[in-house]
Amino acid sequence: NNYFISVKTNGNTGIINRSGKEFWNSSEGAYSFIFNSNHLLFIKSNNDIEILDEDGNCLYSITDCSKVGFYHQGVISFCRNDRWGLMNLTTQEEIVAPIYRSILPFSEGLAAVLNSDYKVGFVDERGKMVIECAFQCPNYFAGSFYDKSQQAKMFSFYQGMCKIDDFKNRYINKHGEICL
Repeated sequence: NNYFISVKTNGNTGIINRSGKEFWNSSEGAYSFIFNSNHLLFIKSNNDIEILDEDGNCLYSITDCSKVGFYHQGVISFCRNDRWGLMNLTTQEEIVAPIYRSILPFSEGLAAVLNSDYKVGFVDERGKMVIECAFQCPNYFAGSFYDKSQQAKMFSFYQGMCKIDDFKNRYINKHGEICL
C-alpha cells in the first residue's frame, strides 16, 4: 500500500511514486506524503499546501497553512497560525476552523481536540462538536498531545470507550458520560 518513498541523493531530497515518477524539492517548496493515502503534499515556500494525486496533479489546495497532520476518509487536519482545524478535501470546506491547540486522528468516528484551556473534547467526521471540551488534559501530556505513543493510551476510542484520565483510570462513552 505504499504509494511513495522518500529519497535523498547528492544532497537533493524528494519523493518517488510507485511508478517511478520523481518529485524533487526546490526553492518553490518541498514534497511530503500523507501516510495511508495515495496523496502527495507539496508544501510551498509561501505556506500554501497543494494536495496532489499519485502523478502530481493538484487535487486540492489549503491556503496559508504551515503543515498538515492526519488524513482520514477525505478529511485532513491542518495547521494555521499554530492552531489546528479540519478540512473536507472533497468539498474544499473547512469543517473545523483552526482554533485548537491540537487534533488527534479519528478513532471510531471521533477525533479528540485540545482547546486553549487545555480541555479535551471530541468532533465527528463532519466537524460537529459531539462531546464538549470538558476533560482536563494532564499537564505532563499537554505539551505532547499529538505524541503517538501517548495517543494510544488516552483520548482514543476503542470499542466505544475512551480513556480520559491516566491516574484514576476513568473512561467515557461516545456521549461523554463517565463510565468507569
